[in-house]
Amino acid sequence: MTRVDIIIQGAGIVGSTLALLLANTLPHCKILLLDQAPLTEAVEPETVEPSSIVEPEVTETRLVESESANESFWSPRVSALSLASQAILTAADAWPSTARLAPFLRMRVMPLTATAELILEASELSAPYLGLMVENQVLLQTLHQRLRAQPSIQVLCGVSVDAVQQSAQQVQVQLGDQQYQAQLLVAADGAQSRISQMVVFAQQRLDYQHSALITHVHTAQHHRWQAQQVFLENGPLAFLPLTKRRLFAQSGLSASFIPPAGADEQYVSLVWSGPTAQQQALLQLSDDGFLAELNRYLPANLGGALSCQQRALFPLERQQVQQVVQHRVVLIGDAAQRMHPLAGQGLNIGLLDAAVLAAQISDSADLGDWLLLQSYQRARQAHTQPLTAVIHQLYRHYRSQTPWWMQLLRQQGFDWAANSTQFKTLMNNLANAQSFLPAVYQAHWPV
Repeated sequence: MTRVDIIIQGAGIVGSTLALLLANTLPHCKILLLDQAPLTEAVEPETVEPSSIVEPEVTETRLVESESANESFWSPRVSALSLASQAILTAADAWPSTARLAPFLRMRVMPLTATAELILEASELSAPYLGLMVENQVLLQTLHQRLRAQPSIQVLCGVSVDAVQQSAQQVQVQLGDQQYQAQLLVAADGAQSRISQMVVFAQQRLDYQHSALITHVHTAQHHRWQAQQVFLENGPLAFLPLTKRRLFAQSGLSASFIPPAGADEQYVSLVWSGPTAQQQALLQLSDDGFLAELNRYLPANLGGALSCQQRALFPLERQQVQQVVQHRVVLIGDAAQRMHPLAGQGLNIGLLDAAVLAAQISDSADLGDWLLLQSYQRARQAHTQPLTAVIHQLYRHYRSQTPWWMQLLRQQGFDWAANSTQFKTLMNNLANAQSFLPAVYQAHWPV
């Protein structure tokens, strides 16, 4: 029987971030981090080949050849990081400053049935930018490099928990013929959480019967550091800025000077959501056929889609656990909640889960204290429950085959929101979540 202080199942972005935050604030805490996959190796983004990338959440993948051997390649999954996520990763000493991070200063939302556009400007909200695009694979490489340098974190790869036994004083896990005891077990093992199934957390699931098609597109015009989203009849179509430059390596954390967009910024990451059958048909199109279909909806300021890189399709669902705490076991990240990607908040919520949990337990002699974990649960549900509800309602209102009266109401509601300064401020605060970020991490807020 081996005794540790905390066990974390899942060495993905969220689980690794939690381990690093705890190692920084509790240097004498013994942390056991488990994952079925090996830690990633540090590889420059340009050298990563499509066949070397493992994307376990993607169910259907089709590789598309780049237009030339010199074109930059981005790993398939990218995320829009909030300012709160940047502060958390900086506190974990895992901010990938040398990566190709693309800040976006402007968000433009364009429903086809509305007469106005919803535009959010960083300058209007006293923010350096609204968010940053980062490759998930590159972020994971940075985190895993930091894990290797932490003596208080023991990483076991190629393993998963076989059994869990809970008691008032400890939690015990079985790993093959090995047993480990800890004060707390954290499940950061994704939407199909093995820990959640073993401990039997009550879950609410909704299959949207929609899928998201993702790819990266070379455009005729530069994006001008702007994220754009078009609400089509059957679902949202998002264009998220990419760059080949390493801006943060030169200008520091705040990127106080962002150069005019040029040829290095004629790339966007595409997330196209819609009914699964429709998206499967798009996936099967030839390159020319897919680009022709995409150009029907591409915003005019991007000038047209010239080529695309790897395309993949993954199903969309809403999943939420009613109680994320149960007898010295906590669920965080996708194990606790999963939502529609139209707001791009999934990873940001998971990172806030890690930050709030680390802050809650860092001052306690008993990391699994029941009252402490209940306090954590209340703090997170105050943020996640309203956010997931808003995103779900947006999906419902913009799905296909809505009645005429709902279409009229949503048009009038969007027109009001597009002209409401208070609504824009509320949406930005909800997305960047500064008020939910623990005080200990506020010093790392980008300015």
